[in-house]
Amino acid sequence: MMLELERKKYLRNNWFLVGSISELPKKNDFKTIEIFDDPLIIYNSGSQINTFLNVCPHRGSKIKIKDKGNEMLRCEYHGWCFDNKGKFISAPFLKSLPSKKPSLKKWKTEIYNDLIFISKTDTKLSLIK
Repeated sequence: MMLELERKKYLRNNWFLVGSISELPKKNDFKTIEIFDDPLIIYNSGSQINTFLNVCPHRGSKIKIKDKGNEMLRCEYHGWCFDNKGKFISAPFLKSLPSKKPSLKKWKTEIYNDLIFISKTDTKLSLIK
């Protein structure tokens, strides 16, 4: 119980160094990591680096299974596709769009020099003061 409380507090209040932008030089380059039990995708959208929870909002399967690659954001299980900002764009065999368009959960991502730092979206701490 205490470990879980410390984990939540640590996730809420800290930035994590997750790599270098040189690891993701091209549009649609990605790498997957895990922080505690949160699977994440670090993704080059072409104009910026974004971080998303690596969980499809449709059925909870992983968006990316590979450690790294160059692909659009497409769920490996049912084929749901998301744009570079994590917003739902299409799904095979879907006759009508969901009334509330699902999106990937986003984490804060900041670049300092060549380094990529991420934080849960509810953090109030700035990376650079």
